[in-house]
Amino acid sequence: MLIVALVLSSLISVYSLLLVARGLLSWTNYSRDSKVYEICFIMTEPLLRPIRDFLFRYETFRSCPIDFSSLILIILLSIASRLLFLFV
Repeated sequence: MLIVALVLSSLISVYSLLLVARGLLSWTNYSRDSKVYEICFIMTEPLLRPIRDFLFRYETFRSCPIDFSSLILIILLSIASRLLFLFV
């Protein structure tokens, strides 16, 4: 069971790095047509979209120029990773 938790924790860490990479790429002039950005977008958007939709229900987040969905997802993934080891 510990090995499963370690593998899942590693996958969560890799996914978090993809989220950070996507954020960094969005701040640069890196082409959105590139394969790197496309891979980051395809792999991260399915989990970011529901969080973004939830946040945009509130005027505070809708009018804010910063998208907090990546930060919230990284926090949720970190909590999930820690909970994995709590139940092992």
